[in-house]
Amino acid sequence: MSAAPPTNGHGIKVALAAVPQLLASVVRQAVEAERDMAIVAEVESSSGLADALTDRVDVIITARKGEELALPFRAALFGHRSIPIVAIGVDGTSIEIYSHSITRGYGLAGLIGLIREAVAESQPRTGG
Repeated sequence: MSAAPPTNGHGIKVALAAVPQLLASVVRQAVEAERDMAIVAEVESSSGLADALTDRVDVIITARKGEELALPFRAALFGHRSIPIVAIGVDGTSIEIYSHSITRGYGLAGLIGLIREAVAESQPRTGG
């Protein structure tokens, strides 16, 4: 597990879970290029996800291997604090965002925008 929170303390905190090494390397490079994002947790399998979420995490990135999210991801998505899930196809060509709705994208080029969208949608609404 690695930890490197954003320098301002208010950035987007990302957890990588069950992402193959090559894909994780690409995702890490994209996230680390953003000043307001940091990977604060990494786990090799979905079974370690609950322990990784003891710290505040804004979004979980995983590799999608089937049609459904594994149980630990669904628990994070539908738990007391809904954490959006960014599921990247293992070939890196498709991305699905699970939050209050499902958003789909293609290719890793739009990954950062999709992460921002997922986190923004999961934040509580305020105003008058």
